[in-house]
Amino acid sequence: MPNDQVMVKLQLERMKETILHQFMLSSCSLSDQINAEIEKQIAAFDYQAEVEKVAKEVIAEGIRRYFSYAGPGREAINKAVAAALGELFGIVKAEE
Repeated sequence: MPNDQVMVKLQLERMKETILHQFMLSSCSLSDQINAEIEKQIAAFDYQAEVEKVAKEVIAEGIRRYFSYAGPGREAINKAVAAALGELFGIVKAEE
């Protein structure tokens, strides 16, 4: 009976090695497939459109901030409006 136990143990070890080997092979194959798909997506990505989109968003946000907050843009607008009203109606004096 001890010989049978040794044989069973050896067979189980071989099965374990075979399973691990197959797992490693499938893992490599899966890794290759994932890398191929990543490369495909990178190649298909429209970088120019994304750069243009981000640039427009950044410029729009910069303009909005310049004119929205109590900064030089807002002061410039107030002065221009006051000057225009002063010229049109003679009632508002432009700040200097």
